[in-house]
Order: sequence, then structure tokens, then C-alpha cells
Amino acid sequence: MSKPSEYKRWYDNNKITSRCVELLEQLSDRDQRKTATFLMNEIISQPHFSQMLPKDIFNHTNSEKRRNRWYDEEEAIRIFMELLKICPEAEQKTVATKAIIYMEGLKEYQE
Repeated sequence: MSKPSEYKRWYDNNKITSRCVELLEQLSDRDQRKTATFLMNEIISQPHFSQMLPKDIFNHTNSEKRRNRWYDEEEAIRIFMELLKICPEAEQKTVATKAIIYMEGLKEYQE
């Protein structure tokens, strides 16, 4: 009998990205939106996206049907997560690292 395969989310493939998503999920709704909005420009400036037309980026963010994922509820977070998902691994790590630093700064500011 074979062992059942474990479900692995796309962001669990990388420890840094996984930590970024974990921290994002723990933030208040307001801070989630602030973080997602702050990082949109960071993602779009990555080489993977800098060569794309705005309509192509838009199509990427709307290519997947919405599900019942926690980040589907807020538009800015959903777009951030969809863009992060399609980033090449190196760019994903760069953006996730900047997101972690930003979120830790938010926490320090609130304490």
C-alpha cells in the first residue's frame, strides 16, 4: 500500500516564501493590504515582469479562478500572491525577503 502524498502549497517549495506567506497571514487585514500594496511595485519591477505589458500582468493575476484561500478575500493580497506565485524562484526569494523585512518593521512600529 502506498503512502498518501502530502498536499504541498506552491509557496511551501521555498522556506523564505513560506515564511513570508505565514507572516502575511498573521497580520491584521489593514497591514496585509499595506504590505501587499507596498510590494506590488517591487514585484512588477522584477525582470520577469518588466518585459511584460500591463495587460499581460493583469491577465496573470486573473488567470486562476478564485478559491476559498485566505488571501482570495482581499483583492490587493490576491494580486500580490498571484504575482509572487509566477515569479521565478530567485525573484520570488528577493520579493519575499523584502516582504519579511517590511512586515517585521510593521510589527516593531506597532509595539
